[in-house]
Amino acid sequence: MFTTAEERSVTVDGQQLRVAVRPGLAAGNEPPRPALLLINGIGASLELFEPFVRELDPAADVIRFDPPGIGGSAQPAGPYRFTWLCRLIARMLTELGYHRVDVLGISWGGGVAQQFAACQRSRCRRLVLVATATGALMVPAKPLVVLHLMTPRRHADRRYLHRVMGDLYGGSARSHPEWIAAAMHDANWLGSPRGYTYQLMAGLGWTSLPFLPMIRQPTLILAGDDDPIIPLANPRLMNLLIPRSRLHVYRGGHLGLATEAAELAPVVDAFLAAPLPGQAGVTGTRTSTMTMPQVGRAITGTSGTAPGGRLGLLARIRLRALPIRPVPVPPGGRYRADQPPSSTHDEPLAKEAGPEHRKATSSATSPGSISLLMVDSVSMMSVITRSSEIPCTRAWSLICFSTSGVRT
Repeated sequence: MFTTAEERSVTVDGQQLRVAVRPGLAAGNEPPRPALLLINGIGASLELFEPFVRELDPAADVIRFDPPGIGGSAQPAGPYRFTWLCRLIARMLTELGYHRVDVLGISWGGGVAQQFAACQRSRCRRLVLVATATGALMVPAKPLVVLHLMTPRRHADRRYLHRVMGDLYGGSARSHPEWIAAAMHDANWLGSPRGYTYQLMAGLGWTSLPFLPMIRQPTLILAGDDDPIIPLANPRLMNLLIPRSRLHVYRGGHLGLATEAAELAPVVDAFLAAPLPGQAGVTGTRTSTMTMPQVGRAITGTSGTAPGGRLGLLARIRLRALPIRPVPVPPGGRYRADQPPSSTHDEPLAKEAGPEHRKATSSATSPGSISLLMVDSVSMMSVITRSSEIPCTRAWSLICFSTSGVRT
């Protein structure tokens, strides 16, 4: 049973947006469910995930919209960033009469959803991330897959889509390409190449890695086991860094939310309807204690490798914009993913290292002085300090980090 979505045009800060709201059906005396906001992937208009919306619990409102320059939304005045889009979404929700919603983002929209959860914290109750990653700093897809994503041609050229869809989307696209072709061309591409280009530019240089530990909303991460665009190492890493998250791996590809809607909608509904921590005896924030081999297994799904093993430096980038400092690791090489930095952890590390290492540690934890390493097919990211004097085992353990002074 489902209700028909009401389509309307909303103008926010001079930007016209095409919006569809499926009103929820109240069930007896039960309190209304929070509305669910869907944020689509790159180049896709709101029709693409109509099969998923129809499978969702009809008790909740479902809000969809076309990003600026996509579908029925007007072109933006110029290129934009995720932060601007999140402010626009928050004002759109206010215009529609919603204050706090659950947010589901897929692929590119998953990046927007992560940013929204961090910088519009009071507007987001729970977070669902589908087939998405951490942005510029992620375990990348194969070069040919990335090349296909750089152009919107697949949305406009059916023959081209048939040729590339299996390698691009995986899952059902390999065995039932007609499902993807129907979903991609049922009036769901109404925008222009300029809108697609602006979406690409919005994510350039963006990464959620620094603020993932700050996301406090309960989070469900959905990932396909055959997704060429988002290798499975990425959702595993996100599950490790977001304190109140859990990972659900489904059999399928990048567009599983459309092709496996009947399977995934109940998973999402169950997560959104579950009591919040503190209600009905539900426990609070997840606490995890891991050794680094366990961290490797959590991300790679394998037995992991030693830090000195197959290390391939793909990116070493200093972050000067944010005051970031690694979480020092207590003796024994263990950390708690939800534990903030404290002097009780700083002191043993500095005392053990000696005066010269204390100086190195102090400079390493100053604002913007860390570096990011991404390893090769081991599919693991780690945050390490600049100082090479800090013992390798401890430096490798600094995968959990915190930020301060980030404007939200």
